[in-house]
Amino acid sequence: GTLDRPGARDWLLDRVVTPASVGPALVDPVRELCAELDGETLAGYLIGGLLKSDLPLATAHSLVWSALDAEDFALAPLPNHLFPRDNSCWIYDRLSVNPMAKPARRRESLHAEAIYRFHPMFEAAAFEPLLDGPAGTLEGGDVHVLGNGAVMVGMGERTTAQAVENLAARLFAPIQFLHLSLPH
Repeated sequence: GTLDRPGARDWLLDRVVTPASVGPALVDPVRELCAELDGETLAGYLIGGLLKSDLPLATAHSLVWSALDAEDFALAPLPNHLFPRDNSCWIYDRLSVNPMAKPARRRESLHAEAIYRFHPMFEAAAFEPLLDGPAGTLEGGDVHVLGNGAVMVGMGERTTAQAVENLAARLFAPIQFLHLSLPH
């Protein structure tokens, strides 16, 4: 699987197990636990969450640790992870790994990006993400590929005008460039 590939585990954990997600004092203990796990077990923790009782340690210098009960999550679960069309989508032959609106779903996009970057099925492909950086928020369920080069993107609570505009600029920039470079 993806998490057993060279570089994949570190790439993902560098973005998931952070001071913001588990507290500064728990970053190293959580990373040490993750280093010992096989990819399938680690994926289970990253999706299903990591309980305080899952960590084989007692960290006296962690306020986060002290505030958690044994059955509290040190790393929150991702209950909506079963909706993969939201965190990434294909627009014809282009991939969009989507910046999600709801904080509880943002890690899902990192999981999708790790798969596209490291899974053996995609290793021969060179994907340039359509959206990167602060591009607003977008969910794949709002993106509709209509055919014949047309794409319709709905805006609302989870897909912002900024993201739609950034997506359109990235989708159509190569077409404009190719059109302008054609000999007359």
